Amino acid sequence: MIDIARGQVVQDYKSHLQWVEERIAKGPFKIEYLCDKLGVSRVTFYNKRKKRSFNLMEIEILTDLFEKV
Repeated sequence: MIDIARGQVVQDYKSHLQWVEERIAKGPFKIEYLCDKLGVSRVTFYNKRKKRSFNLMEIEILTDLFEKV
């Protein structure tokens, strides 16, 4: 039972990461603005985006930004 629930959490998180990625690609914010909000350089931002390695705090910040739009 726990393994099924854990699997669902992982699937939900992957789905949410995809949602964030779509908002980055099509959203109203410029990359410079997102970098500023996350406190990272453009290079770091692009690397995190390419490797899908945003940490939980960064995902929360991005989610908050995109939900307000």
